[in-house]
Amino acid sequence: DQALDLLSSRRANSMRLQMGLGLPTRQIVLESDYESLKVKLFKSGPRGERVRATYQDLLDIGAKEGEFHWLWRSRLRDYDRQTRAWHKWLGRTLLFWNRLRYDRGRDWESGFKLYDRVSGFRTNEITVTEMGIMKSFASRCDFLVAELLDSSFGAQD
Repeated sequence: DQALDLLSSRRANSMRLQMGLGLPTRQIVLESDYESLKVKLFKSGPRGERVRATYQDLLDIGAKEGEFHWLWRSRLRDYDRQTRAWHKWLGRTLLFWNRLRYDRGRDWESGFKLYDRVSGFRTNEITVTEMGIMKSFASRCDFLVAELLDSSFGAQD
């Protein structure tokens, strides 16, 4: 992937972006033109209509200094060996959260709110049920780590 990136011209980068085949690997237009460069993705417009997204819309999703950064598969060691474990875990976790939402009914609260309470050290606001959910999720994460280690090249016994 990186070799292709190095060999890609600005025109090829622009075409890939407009065809929906990937993000450019180098600056392809002036910053003032980011809003006018359309990509092959759609977003919801001001009245809920479907409108083409711009390159600026994509950049707004990405990292700012000191914020979230993209995680590239090519940067994950043994990703090719671990992809099945990742897919299975993500599918099971999605089912877990959907089932939890169904079971909690009107008591359902976004996991982000729970995370905010934990990260804000407001643990006195966490219920026993929520503590159980957190432990269950931690257990699922431990299982994922074990699966990834098992599928890695040169995994230790």
